[in-house]
Amino acid sequence: MLKSAWQPWAPTIEEKIPNENRGEFIFRNIALPSSSYEIYFYTKFKWEPTAVVPPENAACLKVDLVSPAERLAFLDKPQQGHDAQFRQLIEKACILDTMGKSQERDEVVSASASHLRYLRDVQTLVGTLKWIRTKKDLYQPVKSFFHQYSFHQYLVGEMLNRYPKGDPNLVEYLHMITPSIYSESAKMLLEKVEDPLVISTCVKALLTREDDGLLPVIVAMISKGQISAESAAELLTKKPEQGLWAMKAIAGLDQSPSSDDLLTAILPSVVDEYTQSVPEWLEDLLLRALTVEKSRDLILRYLKILVGLDRDEVWQVLIDMEKFEEISHKDFIEFLKLDPKKAYVVLWQNNGLNRYSEDILRLEQDFPFAAGLLTPGMTLSTPFGEVQIVNIMLIDGTIRQSVKKAEGNFILQVSSGTGLEKIEADLDFSQRMLQFKNENQIFCCSVCNSFYHPKQRKIDEHHRKIHPYEQKAFVIRHGSIPFSPDDIDPIESVY
Repeated sequence: MLKSAWQPWAPTIEEKIPNENRGEFIFRNIALPSSSYEIYFYTKFKWEPTAVVPPENAACLKVDLVSPAERLAFLDKPQQGHDAQFRQLIEKACILDTMGKSQERDEVVSASASHLRYLRDVQTLVGTLKWIRTKKDLYQPVKSFFHQYSFHQYLVGEMLNRYPKGDPNLVEYLHMITPSIYSESAKMLLEKVEDPLVISTCVKALLTREDDGLLPVIVAMISKGQISAESAAELLTKKPEQGLWAMKAIAGLDQSPSSDDLLTAILPSVVDEYTQSVPEWLEDLLLRALTVEKSRDLILRYLKILVGLDRDEVWQVLIDMEKFEEISHKDFIEFLKLDPKKAYVVLWQNNGLNRYSEDILRLEQDFPFAAGLLTPGMTLSTPFGEVQIVNIMLIDGTIRQSVKKAEGNFILQVSSGTGLEKIEADLDFSQRMLQFKNENQIFCCSVCNSFYHPKQRKIDEHHRKIHPYEQKAFVIRHGSIPFSPDDIDPIESVY
C-alpha cells in the first residue's frame, strides 16, 4: 500500500504483489506529486476487499521523492481558490510536523482555518480532520475550532448539496459529527439525512439542549417515513427526564397522525415516572392518547389513571369505547366500580333506549350510596360521628327498606355505640332537624360549629384530633339541632 505522508486527503493505493514476483515491483498507471510517501507491506487473503488504511502490523518503508525544504519552497507559490490554498497550508503543516516544528505547524494550521468555511472538497476536509485528530500535541483551541466549525450549517449544507448521499467521503464526513454539533446543523441533517448514526447523534445533541425545534423535526421525519415513531421514542427516552421533556414538547404541538404516533410510543415510559401525582398537561395527553392508542392493556391503564384523577372528560370517552366495543363490557363494569357515584350519574345521562338500565340497577345493588340510596344497616358520617341506620320511616309513618336521600320526606332512626355509650337519634330530612333521644344537653364545638355530641368526652376527642392547635371551646345546646343533608354521607363499603 502506498500512502502520502504529507497530503492526508490523498487516497491510498493498494497493489497486489504476485507471489511469483522477484526483485523489483513497479507501480503502473499512477502519477505521484513530488512528496513523501509511506509504503506498507503485508499479506492478506484473496477474498478480502481492497483496504483503504494500512493494517496495524504492516511493515512500513518511508520514501521521500523530494526533501522537506524543497517541498516547502514549492508550496510558497501562490494558489488560486480556497480548496487549493487550504490544501497548500495543511501540507505545509504536515511537513513541519515531520520536522518536529510543532509551534510553526500550529500557526500554519491556524492560518488555514480562514478557508475552512469555503471548502467544497469533502475528501480534503475528511483527510485533514483525521490528521488533526491524530495530533495529540496540536494547540487545543485550534484543534477544537476545526472539530466544531467543520460542521457549521453553511459548510454542511454545501457538502450535502454537492455530493450524492452515498458518497463514501460524505458518509465518512457525516460520521465525524459529535453531540457538540451546532443546533442548526443538527436540524438540517435530521431533515436531509437518513443515516441512523447521524440521526442518533443529532437527536442526542438537540435533546441535551432541550432545543424547541427538535420535536417538530422529529414529527416531520415520522410523517415522511424517515424514522418510525418507535425508533424516535427510543432515542428520546434514553433518560427519564428527557422523555418527560419530549412529552411536554408534544403537548405544545398541533395534533396530527405523526405526533399522535410519537405520543403513543413515548407515553408508557413517561407515565411510569409518576406514581404519586400527575401534572395536568400529562392528564391532557392521556385523554388524547385514549383516542388513538391501539393496545388494549394501555387503554385500560390510561382509563384507570384518569378515572382515579377524577377527570370528568374520561367518562364520555369510556362510554364511547364501550359503545364501539373498544373495551369489553366486563372491563367497563370494573371502571364503573372505581367511582360509583360519578358512574351512576353518567349512566343515567347516557341511558337512551335503556342501554344501561341493567348496569344502573347493579350499581344500586352493589353501591347503594352511589345512587343516593339509604338502607337499614348502612353506616353514615354525620355531624356527631359515625352512626348506623336502624330504621327508615316516611313522614306518614310508613316503614321503608330503602329511600333516596334526595326525596327528603323521611326520618332516619340511627344509633352509635353500645351499652352505656349507646346514642340514638332521629334525622328528620323533611325538617332538616337532628333530635337526640334521652339526652337533655348537647355539646357543640365552638371552633368549627359543625360537630355535636351529647357526651363531652367526644367533644374533647374531636378537639384533640381536628383542632390540636386551637384553644378548646364549646357551647351547650338543648332540643333539636338543624343539619344539612350535605352533612350526611354514606361511608363507602370496600368491594
